[in-house]
Amino acid sequence: DMAGDTLRTFTRKLDPGMNRIGWRMNRDGVRYPSWRTAKKDADPPGGGPNVLPGTYKMVCIYGDFKDSTMVNVNLDPRRNMTAEQMRQQEKAINDYSKLVTTAYDGFERLKEAKKTIELVNSQMVNAPDSVKTEIKKLGKSLTDSISQIQYLFTSPRDAKGIQRRDDRINSYLFTAAGYINDSPGEPSQMAQFATAKAEEKVKDALIKLNAFFEIDWKDYRTKVEAAQTPIFKNYEQIKMN
Repeated sequence: DMAGDTLRTFTRKLDPGMNRIGWRMNRDGVRYPSWRTAKKDADPPGGGPNVLPGTYKMVCIYGDFKDSTMVNVNLDPRRNMTAEQMRQQEKAINDYSKLVTTAYDGFERLKEAKKTIELVNSQMVNAPDSVKTEIKKLGKSLTDSISQIQYLFTSPRDAKGIQRRDDRINSYLFTAAGYINDSPGEPSQMAQFATAKAEEKVKDALIKLNAFFEIDWKDYRTKVEAAQTPIFKNYEQIKMN
């Protein structure tokens, strides 16, 4: 935009010959808690809200070539919304997006902790059996605790069929998003109520999450670091009898 902020970033794979690439005049979206881990070079989600009417700079890069052009976005006459109502809705979406990102960051931390436990177990191959057993048992207990917190955010990874439980964070977030998007201008009473419920659910989950890392995870880390498991195994000479 004219303030210099990048609002939308995306890439497209090109085919030989003429290519047509379109911008939907929307901003980047946000990631929701998900079992699927985004690649480091993945584009931001594309489900963001429409930009406000105004002037924008579009920058296109292909290999060593780079060019730009200015784009004027006008108010869609088919939408029964004024520019001021769009600004009010955008503010509500921005506040909501921060809540979604907070939930996403918490879920990603839990996924990372599980991977750390797997890494610790793989490095226990040369540890004494007693130490190996204790660390793996503790790791199994922590993995179960992590899963219980993760289920506050979304359905289990192996869930099949229609999930009728609607008290998970993602369900509340999606409901709030629907009401906010349907509210022309400031959030409706239902949008405010749905957002407040989503905030409550995220807050409760973060209390459990932070307590886990402050107590259980610290204890686990202390025991693992105290074990000082050797990476290399000592080998004696192999002799012929």
